[in-house]
Amino acid sequence: MSNTDDARIPQFEAVIAAEAAWPLARCNPPIYSGTCPRTAIIHLEALEQKSRHEGTWSALEKHLQQVDRDAADFPSVVSIYPGTRDQLLVIAQTFLQKALEIHRGGVNGRNKGHSSPPQARFVVLPPSNILEYLLRSYIRNLSFFYSLVSTGCVDPNEMVSRGCADSTEMIQNNIASTLLVLLMIAQGASAVPTAEARALSAGLIETCRISLFDIIEKDIEMCADPIILRCALQSTLLGAWSGDKWLMDIAMGQRGMYLSMLKHAGMLEFQSPTIPPFNSSTNAELQWRSWLHREAQNRLVYNWVMVDQELSLFHDTAPMLSVSELLAPLPGPESLWTLPTSESWLAAVQSMNAAAGTPTKESTTLRLNEVRALLQKWYQFSIACPSCDVNKTNLVLYHLISLNAITNFPEIERLARREGFDGSHWELSLRHKRCIHNREESVFHCGQVFRLLRSMTSDRRPSWWSAALYRATLILFTDSISRRDPTFQKRKNTGNPVAVDQLMPEDPVLMAYMWKFEGVPVLTRSDGSATVSLEAPNELLGYAIKTLEEGASLRLVDGIKRKLIALGKNWNTNEFSAALV
Repeated sequence: MSNTDDARIPQFEAVIAAEAAWPLARCNPPIYSGTCPRTAIIHLEALEQKSRHEGTWSALEKHLQQVDRDAADFPSVVSIYPGTRDQLLVIAQTFLQKALEIHRGGVNGRNKGHSSPPQARFVVLPPSNILEYLLRSYIRNLSFFYSLVSTGCVDPNEMVSRGCADSTEMIQNNIASTLLVLLMIAQGASAVPTAEARALSAGLIETCRISLFDIIEKDIEMCADPIILRCALQSTLLGAWSGDKWLMDIAMGQRGMYLSMLKHAGMLEFQSPTIPPFNSSTNAELQWRSWLHREAQNRLVYNWVMVDQELSLFHDTAPMLSVSELLAPLPGPESLWTLPTSESWLAAVQSMNAAAGTPTKESTTLRLNEVRALLQKWYQFSIACPSCDVNKTNLVLYHLISLNAITNFPEIERLARREGFDGSHWELSLRHKRCIHNREESVFHCGQVFRLLRSMTSDRRPSWWSAALYRATLILFTDSISRRDPTFQKRKNTGNPVAVDQLMPEDPVLMAYMWKFEGVPVLTRSDGSATVSLEAPNELLGYAIKTLEEGASLRLVDGIKRKLIALGKNWNTNEFSAALV
């Protein structure tokens, strides 16, 4: 283990070394899989070793005592029964043993120097109160954006006990439900900035990933099971944003398989209206349960749509899902989804039917086409409630997609790595033109990404927030190093500073900068004490690194911070800037 640069949480040296092979955030010279350390076994053995020591989770419990465990605006978590925790422990132990056998054996029978006595293969889960907190952390950290929690409550006891009969099908469903709970715990732990939580999360991610694949391989019918597809979604999100090279690669590699499973399960197909008409003979309880089942499937489909889009955006690849394939109805209102009883649901449905009726397939398709064709429409939808963190997340995506229209990010990363760059003014000028097509507009969008991310509380930021900050930073950095070239002084902005990361998009000062080139764009320190020049690359990187430090110390965040530090060293920004002046 070695400390991170800010000495917040110790990190394995092998994990840090493998960061150069990440499938995203590639601003420094890369390495490739064949020369990377094997990090998955490190995480599995870290979880195994933590389980040997008495009081392993005491530090985590101490940390959790310092944070607020309750949030009135989030679904609640039912207290875990002792039998439920025992079931989680037994299945987690089985999963871990399988994962360790696979990794210690290796593809070619090599153990790469890792060994541990067979009797040491056990896992100790945290106490029930910590598990309950981690489930609440899952809701706070992830379910807020990918809403799959119905009736306003998470009941791990009901999930784990689901299908405890002796039939093979029921046992498989029981294992799948338990797997989902463990993945939810792993997600909650991934958002907790302690070494113990990191070990628990990374160990469970790889443990559950292997068992998920094993379940599918042994019973192909499970490919269409909604719980398995939800496990696949959770596993993909955890791996893709884990900050670990192995887990990120596997998540991106298996994403296509999981999307094919979703398609072949028929979940993308058209269905009848999700809210049926009612009459006096309608059984409200049965109708409600039926609606919850279909609504859960529709939400799962469109959560996959969002994940597919987000991963494509941050990896600069085309989405795997086509809009023409999406015939499933859009999810219903959140106000219906979270109602706890059939009576309250029926009353709300009747009230909605009396007010407007159910959207038709034609109107839904038209709306999807409008959002797809006119990015500005999406922006208008998102600013309807500017204080909502989900809308802020949508706006960040809007600005990032807008940046893709006026910049070439793969080319920006190639310049950052100095690939094919001879260091001359002429070459820098040519490369800048290939990287950034509209300087003022790109500065505007980057500033808005900073503004929106900074306005979110740390537990309401999406998993990819640090990757979004990285993209905005690299665009501004590329523009900054290019503008040290004297030939860029032909059109120099003059006037008062324009804080592009503080002003709202409709602000007249910001609009005057974008359209009339009035004012000098700057960024602002979080405490408002000073401004950061967009023509000083070292200050830009320092500003971004400080912003990352102000967030929670998570593996992805810390890895991106190290990448930006290395970028500054590779360019030696102070000397480089001085040489061009």
